[in-house]
Amino acid sequence: MNHSAEETGDWHGQHVETGFYPPVTYLLIDDLYIAHMQGLRRVLNRPQRADQPVLQCDQPWEVGTHMWFINGVLYDPDEKLFKLYYLAHDPGFCKTHPELKWEHRYAYAISADCRNWQKPELGLVDWKGSKRNNLVALPYPTGGDGPLSSVFKNTGDPDPNRRFVAFGMERYLKQPGERAITGPGSPPESEIPLACGLYIYDSPDGLTWTRRPQKQMSQAIVMDGTSAHGFDEDLQAWILWPRARYQPIPSQKYRTIGVSITRDLERIPYPQMAMAPDEHDPPGVDFDRLTTIKVPGGYVGMLRVGRYIVDPVKGKQAYPIECQLAFSRDARSWSRPASRESYLSCGPSGSFDDHSLCPANPIQVGDDIYILSSSNTVVPGGSRIGLFTLKRDRWAAIAPIGGLPGTLQTRPTYLANQTLGVNADASGGSITAELVDVLTNQPLPGYSLADCDPFTGDSLDHTMTWNGQARIPAELIGEAYNEGLPGRVVTIRFYFEHARLFSFAC
Repeated sequence: MNHSAEETGDWHGQHVETGFYPPVTYLLIDDLYIAHMQGLRRVLNRPQRADQPVLQCDQPWEVGTHMWFINGVLYDPDEKLFKLYYLAHDPGFCKTHPELKWEHRYAYAISADCRNWQKPELGLVDWKGSKRNNLVALPYPTGGDGPLSSVFKNTGDPDPNRRFVAFGMERYLKQPGERAITGPGSPPESEIPLACGLYIYDSPDGLTWTRRPQKQMSQAIVMDGTSAHGFDEDLQAWILWPRARYQPIPSQKYRTIGVSITRDLERIPYPQMAMAPDEHDPPGVDFDRLTTIKVPGGYVGMLRVGRYIVDPVKGKQAYPIECQLAFSRDARSWSRPASRESYLSCGPSGSFDDHSLCPANPIQVGDDIYILSSSNTVVPGGSRIGLFTLKRDRWAAIAPIGGLPGTLQTRPTYLANQTLGVNADASGGSITAELVDVLTNQPLPGYSLADCDPFTGDSLDHTMTWNGQARIPAELIGEAYNEGLPGRVVTIRFYFEHARLFSFAC
């Protein structure tokens, strides 16, 4: 487990002996911390879309125009690099391995800023007599989503040969003793040359990979498209998002999102249902996949929503595939804030991403969040890799309705220390706050609306002040060896004028 400098310092001296602890951040993506609002509503804060792809085909072994990935991207804090595992289109691969019915090879790219990418010469895989390419070394030919669908740096495993770990649904030529998957109308198992399922791969360097010997889940009961959240430090467990197989007819899949949580990667449990379309979704909707990031108080998800209508003349028609924002406190029960509006939207007609988006796990580096996405055009084979960005914790906000002032009052809240911080954009107006006694519903002396200095800027970490003072005195809230009156439980009443509040911290 990685610990911050705060955690590895003198915790007892800094916090226990003072009575003041690191602030807790409360996101306003859902209503858990809100007692009531007046004149306000929740709005999405959509990430900024890059107008041009950040990565596209430009090498001889990237023969076609089709470049994509599932969730194979990570940030390596030791090297300060983003590392991407993508699928490069190579029809020659299918000619060499026709039984796989696959035209892609895994390749590798790196970037310091997630915008400008390099394709380093790895010298690992021969392509037309040369190893001067960025192709990744796998132990044998593979097809389907492939073994590097989700990739993570595995710092918790003491084995240096497992420094990186990857998950993926793949298909490959079955070996002696392995079984194939059959289905309604399929040939006998003896005539099917391929095995498929969910496998785990390990690597000492992220470039040369080996597969663990045991299949982790059969593709007969879990669909392709499984992605993984990764290792959760708080749970001390791995979280994956498998999709249970359901096909009303052989040619039509119905996709939902499941969750498997495990401390042992060799014993991944069968998923439980996490999200499925309901009566509030349009007809023909299913959930293609989920990618996620840990945030204060829970998990934010990019839910890829597909919509298909079967036309009696034209057949199966696909609408543009976009993403909704999802949120969970426990990785099991999910909500979709702000009326399920599109969060990551396709680009305008004629752009590189005008038909569908497939985002990876959002990655936070410092105060910036990066979301890489496989992006398709309506032109066949026109796939590129795009980028969305936003600032820390700014997924959704509380904002006034129709430009009028509004009020938000929190539920009773504990004060971990002597300050109240806000992540807010009040550059077009102001936010003020007062601390309210939980029993009398009256402001604490000196901490009323009239005492508050309005915040009129745009900041991820603004500390609210009252009459120029930021620190709430120990006489009111107490310290390690001095009880305060009334103490550490308050409600907070925020007043908005042309402003947006994303979170508060106290």
